[in-house]
Amino acid sequence: MFSKDFPEKLRSMVLISDVVGKKVKLKQHGKEFQGLCPFHNEKTPSFTVNNQKGFYHCFGCGAHGDIFTFVMSNEGLEYKEAVRKLADDFGVEIPIISKNKIFTEDINYKICQSALQFFQDKLWLYEGEEARKYLTNRGFTIDNIKKFAIGYAPNSFDALIKFLKSQSFSDLAIKNSGLVSVKENQEIYDKFRKRIIFPIFNQKNQVMAFGGRILGDELPKYLNSAETTIFKKKETLYNLNIARKSIFDKGYVILVEGYMDAISLAMSGFENVVAGLGTAIGESHLQKIFLTTDKLVIALDGDSAGINAAKRFIDIALPIITVDKNISIIIIPERLDPDDFIKKFGQEKFQELIDNAINISKACWLFALQDLKIDTNNKEAILPENKAKLQKILKTKSDLITDKVLKKHFIDFFRESLFFLGKNIFSQNNNNIRQFNQKRESFNNIFATTTLSTISRQETNHQALSQNNKIIKEIVALLFKFPQLINFKNDDFEFEIVELSSDDYTAIKEILYEFITEFNVESLLKVAIFFERAKNFITKKDAIDIENIIKTINYNNLKFAENKLYLLLLEDLLIKINQQSRILLDKITNSNNIEDSSLNQKISDEIFNYKSQVEKKILHLKQDNF
Repeated sequence: MFSKDFPEKLRSMVLISDVVGKKVKLKQHGKEFQGLCPFHNEKTPSFTVNNQKGFYHCFGCGAHGDIFTFVMSNEGLEYKEAVRKLADDFGVEIPIISKNKIFTEDINYKICQSALQFFQDKLWLYEGEEARKYLTNRGFTIDNIKKFAIGYAPNSFDALIKFLKSQSFSDLAIKNSGLVSVKENQEIYDKFRKRIIFPIFNQKNQVMAFGGRILGDELPKYLNSAETTIFKKKETLYNLNIARKSIFDKGYVILVEGYMDAISLAMSGFENVVAGLGTAIGESHLQKIFLTTDKLVIALDGDSAGINAAKRFIDIALPIITVDKNISIIIIPERLDPDDFIKKFGQEKFQELIDNAINISKACWLFALQDLKIDTNNKEAILPENKAKLQKILKTKSDLITDKVLKKHFIDFFRESLFFLGKNIFSQNNNNIRQFNQKRESFNNIFATTTLSTISRQETNHQALSQNNKIIKEIVALLFKFPQLINFKNDDFEFEIVELSSDDYTAIKEILYEFITEFNVESLLKVAIFFERAKNFITKKDAIDIENIIKTINYNNLKFAENKLYLLLLEDLLIKINQQSRILLDKITNSNNIEDSSLNQKISDEIFNYKSQVEKKILHLKQDNF
């Protein structure tokens, strides 16, 4: 048998689009997937799947459910059979437990529910007066107290134990509940004493544990229930049961370190907030969050502990984030925590922090500069040795990323940032430093994707390939002759994800990549199939040109072909640099942010030097190989 909470854990590990996608051809539209309903005949898709909400719904026939109901309906299985099948299909091990353990889980939930009633009652009795005053001083209203089911544990070693025994719970059951501590002689006593009590709920709104804040100066300040069969700190987020609707509505979640911070933000209107339970935010927390939303903003204290927590968090997050799942970081200023900041500066100022949160790529860069004590405004202090150390640190960060496309752009960002570090593109005049930094930031934003491996794609109309630009035609021909080149990768390019000088060219490249991946080598002569797939981008004349180029390729040396592809990609890159530099210089020239004629010249010099690097690569490659 499996535990009662295993289906919930399985639901949090398996995307419903992956389950439904085995039976229904789905197409993504924003945050949802659409397809033809498998439960009734239709020609226009009315069947939707939402990973974040974890359900499917058909607007035609009304079919609705989750991963389990879908498998039950499609394959005629009972609930337990559907759970086992899904676990097997997705390689999730089912922890087999005894009937005794299932009984223990049931008892734990019942004990927690009884304890919740006990704590809530105590808050409103005479012995809870100090706790009520504390809550009032912290801005809690009666409605807030009821909403979060807050209670009070009296200053007694056995008040809760006596109450639970009066409810017919055995000593063993109470001992296993996580609500008591055990002496060396095995005697039990109340774990929570003289504490404000914050119940911790699962997503089914079942209370499964408690957190407590001491009234006074004793330590520890915060205390949680011990882990039990129903409560695991590393898998639990405080307030998720309440915050889910607001997270869906707002499209993002705010993550804080403690439940007082979460409650304070929620009371101030930021209801899409969840919190850890005094333990460091871990991989399981992030995976649970990303099943609810694609956007996470983490708010950390502005003291040294908060900074260190942010650095640890980045290392945990980098392997998990993807192109679609993003994280931003807030370091609360003035060494405050979120609760104190809200009380001191108010809701609007905290919203400003959210709006200006630092994305995780920028945070990696800033923390690396901080760790090496590099002053970006002091050119003399930016030594080659420090840049080398900086590059090494940034490489360790990018190496953690598993999403290929995202990793590529992180590498691009780090490379660009290193390239401009110490370049004299801003004034050293202290009176104007703020303006010049704004100008530099504007420059970096415009030039943000200009690197040896990618330049921002330009908006182009679908046109026949230019007769004067044979690069994309030669690339297509070369790949037909040497299909192994789809795996081409060096320090500057990775063919699978490289972006070419126009959207059309990149689209052709992506269709070509998929085509070669799909067909075996012997079938690659079926170029007509490729031309049919790419007909929106390639004219008949273009197709004839490509076929003629294929016929002229009379060499079979793969290394030579790799160098040829590298040369073509560099030449295309040069085109992109010229395109971008014109746009960039126009924007800088027309900018009114700062009046300094020398700045434009310095930036122009940077672009020229960058372009020269690529031209030298092309020249050396031609001299050595062609």
